[in-house]
Amino acid sequence: MHSISADIARTARRAQDVLGATAERTVAFILSRLNKDGGFRGRGGASDLYYSFFAAAALDALGVQPPRTDLAAFLVRQGSPASLDFIHAACLARLRALLEGPALPSADRAALAARIEDFRAAGGGYKHSNACTGGSVYGCLMASLVHEDLGVAVPDPDGILACINQLRTADGAYANEQSLPLGTTTATAGALVLLDALDRPPDEPALRWLASQWSDAGGFIATPGAPVPDLLSTGTALYALTRLHRPLPVSAHKCGDAIRAFLDPSGGFRGVVFDTMPDCEYTFYGLLAVGCAAGNSSIVDSR
Repeated sequence: MHSISADIARTARRAQDVLGATAERTVAFILSRLNKDGGFRGRGGASDLYYSFFAAAALDALGVQPPRTDLAAFLVRQGSPASLDFIHAACLARLRALLEGPALPSADRAALAARIEDFRAAGGGYKHSNACTGGSVYGCLMASLVHEDLGVAVPDPDGILACINQLRTADGAYANEQSLPLGTTTATAGALVLLDALDRPPDEPALRWLASQWSDAGGFIATPGAPVPDLLSTGTALYALTRLHRPLPVSAHKCGDAIRAFLDPSGGFRGVVFDTMPDCEYTFYGLLAVGCAAGNSSIVDSR
């Protein structure tokens, strides 16, 4: 498979080129979420592997070393990969790979990859939860990211392709699971990225569908008819369109204005414009969105 994780990281790092003084506030925001136990907190006060990964990835994108000693102490207390659900096992693997790089022991790499394989679905994809009856776009994408970060080849990539093809919806998009009749922006973006990584031809109808989810309110909506744009949909859609060399659905100026609207005065990013609580996950997706539109200086303001 072609790179996904490394390409996402490169794209997010472009945010440094345009953020200016905002980058310092963003770094300060992320570090303000570091708890005494060495992990980063999420929407609540407790440290969480999921948010800790996004905090470290966001710091890396801004050219700042994550607090390795703190995070290492936090990771020691997370237990074995076998004790974790899919998403937390994936975040453990990705965070260790980010922090340790080539020094990550091969036995640990194998154990982390083996835990992800526990979530293989019968149809060849990956389930993001044991409650799922089949593979999902999210599961396939996350498993691919983990394997890439660990430097381990994805077993049976054809199974991932078969899974993605089964998730195509009648509206020309992709759903995260087969039980969902209509496509979503995040699932469609993820499917397009996976197909590209698997060296498949671009799905032009899905690309057109994805571009059409841009809202005049500023940003991409999660599903047709959704009331407001959100940053997760905006960041993932912009990345998929950028990766596949498709033009943005609006001018660079409007794109920059939309991304800026999600920026909180603290330097963090919010999931929707009326949210009062920025977090580390959305901050990473904000940086990814900025990186996709890095040629547009209007992203940055002086707040």
